[in-house]
Amino acid sequence: MSHPSDTPHSSHVESRSRKALRSYIIQASTLLEIVLSGLVLIGLLLSFIPLLTGTGDPSKGRSLFWNMPNNWGNDGPGINFNCAVRNGDWKLIYYYGTGKKELFNISDDIGEKNDLSTRHPEIVKRLSKELGDHLRKVDAQRPSFKATGKACPWPDEIN
Repeated sequence: MSHPSDTPHSSHVESRSRKALRSYIIQASTLLEIVLSGLVLIGLLLSFIPLLTGTGDPSKGRSLFWNMPNNWGNDGPGINFNCAVRNGDWKLIYYYGTGKKELFNISDDIGEKNDLSTRHPEIVKRLSKELGDHLRKVDAQRPSFKATGKACPWPDEIN
């Protein structure tokens, strides 16, 4: 009497399954190695561990910056010619073309519906300076006015 796994067909299927599994493991481990190498190289591995383990928030104590100096054809709230900084619960958006600044408390207003810039001018001033300093430090691009060809002011050059 023979067992179904003793048939030539079943060993062929098992062999294909093992090969497929081995291939998958090699691909997955290679991908993991690439990802981890990249994360280590750019210093993200250590800062993401608290987030992944639930032991801390890696965004605490550092600012995040955005710069969109180009027109991509679309328009609307938060689109085109702006830059922003997020520090703690606060996010400041600066619109290059108009000089307008909007301030949001992200923890209270994740949808960025309530502009608090007139209520907290000291925070607007502090974040404008931080954003302007960062943009200069990284030699960020900024748009220019079509009429004059002059570059739009940095966020801390506008009150």
